Amino acid sequence: MIQLTDQPDLPLEEGELGLATDDSLLAPVEASDLPPVGEHDCRVCGAFVEPDQDWCLECGAAVEEPRKVPGLATIGLAGVFTLVLAGGAVAAGVAALNDTIPPRDTKVKTVAQEASAPAPADDTLSEDPLAPDSGSTADSQLTPVAPVDTGGSTDGGTTPVIPDNGGGGSTQPKAFDLPSSAAALYDPQMRFQASNDPALAIDGAKTPTWFVTTAADGDMNIGLQVDLQKSRKVTRLTMTTKTPGFTMYVLGDKGVDPPDKVGDMTTLGEAASIDAAAESGKPAPEPGDKAGDESFELSLGNTDKKWRTVVLWFTMPPSKGPTVRISQLKFFGN
Repeated sequence: MIQLTDQPDLPLEEGELGLATDDSLLAPVEASDLPPVGEHDCRVCGAFVEPDQDWCLECGAAVEEPRKVPGLATIGLAGVFTLVLAGGAVAAGVAALNDTIPPRDTKVKTVAQEASAPAPADDTLSEDPLAPDSGSTADSQLTPVAPVDTGGSTDGGTTPVIPDNGGGGSTQPKAFDLPSSAAALYDPQMRFQASNDPALAIDGAKTPTWFVTTAADGDMNIGLQVDLQKSRKVTRLTMTTKTPGFTMYVLGDKGVDPPDKVGDMTTLGEAASIDAAAESGKPAPEPGDKAGDESFELSLGNTDKKWRTVVLWFTMPPSKGPTVRISQLKFFGN
């Protein structure tokens, strides 16, 4: 058993590493007393260790030197790199957020759908049998055009009287410039069965044409109304048609919306058997109206008055059935 006894504080000489243990006073241990440690010796007990040996067989200590703890400089440098990488990641995230393209504004445009109509595929209308003409119209108060007798008889053979416009026909007024929205279907008696966009009647193009179809039960009694955009004096109209034989009245009204009764409007002109040859028992065509040329011109009366709305009112249907086709409709005046 090792016993420690008091001893005077003596300074250790160079080379003294420890104390001797025995039953007497502890004596200093010289460094030369420790066993030498070779390249292949255990650094703890000094026992010889084979080159490929991992543990000392004497004391069990590990042969490999303990891993050194990194210094403060290394730790500081690693911290700096960590902060730099973190700052770069934050900057990249902010840039990505700032570069995000804002969503595009979505604009919805509403387009009006034109109602499909069971119109013929071409401009040739099939001839439909017509029911016998009743000879009367409930709401119409217009005077019918007298028929012409082509057999030489003078009974009832009168030509429709067109009001005199007083202009002499020498001056050609300028055609009105009207928007496509100026034309609309006029159907106070609910006779409509099929039609297309009324703007086709006044857009200036020969084709496609505007058309309207009614039941084959007598007079058509339907029309086309045109807003002149302001009160105007109207002296003449021209148009193109591919449906010869119909009768048309030209009516004027001072309001934007014409009345439901055609008798409440003013008659500016009328024409029968438009673009058709004269036939026995049918109204005579307008003088100068050449049959089959698809063009028509009519001088109008009441030119001393101004009208806001003009209505083309169709009564007797064309020769091939109750469908009227019109294009290139123009009004002239001032």
